[in-house]
Amino acid sequence: MSATPTLRPSIVDRLCDPESRGTVAQPGYTIEQMARAIEADLDRLLNTRSNDTSKAKQYRLLYNVMGYGLPDLAELSRLVEKDPENICRAIEEKIARYEPRLRDVKVIIGEGDGNRLKIHLRLRAVLAVDPAPEIAFEKTFDMSSGQFEDLDSQ
Repeated sequence: MSATPTLRPSIVDRLCDPESRGTVAQPGYTIEQMARAIEADLDRLLNTRSNDTSKAKQYRLLYNVMGYGLPDLAELSRLVEKDPENICRAIEEKIARYEPRLRDVKVIIGEGDGNRLKIHLRLRAVLAVDPAPEIAFEKTFDMSSGQFEDLDSQ
């Protein structure tokens, strides 16, 4: 009898999601449930603005809290034209720092729909379990709202 592997949900998921306990036969999350939980956590991370000041970096615990999220992306459209790799690298670093369930995170800027107020991003990563499936998320940054959205929710 081959059991489907299950994963232990994060502490936030265990506190907020009554389904996170699973069943007696299959405790915890399946890989698909974990991918959905990670995507929800990524949405929170990407849609939170950080305050990465040099003063905060002096205090490790303060920096961990104040550094959560992305820096202000108001100038993202100009930066995308000048240095898209730097933006991708900054997002990759934040995900690597605050989402330990993912490894080998890669962010690339994809082809948009022609709307200059939206930037299409592809996020690829490996789930930090064994065996390690690759998962992908497609997000769009809407500069008018300052929020990341799922590509299919537009």
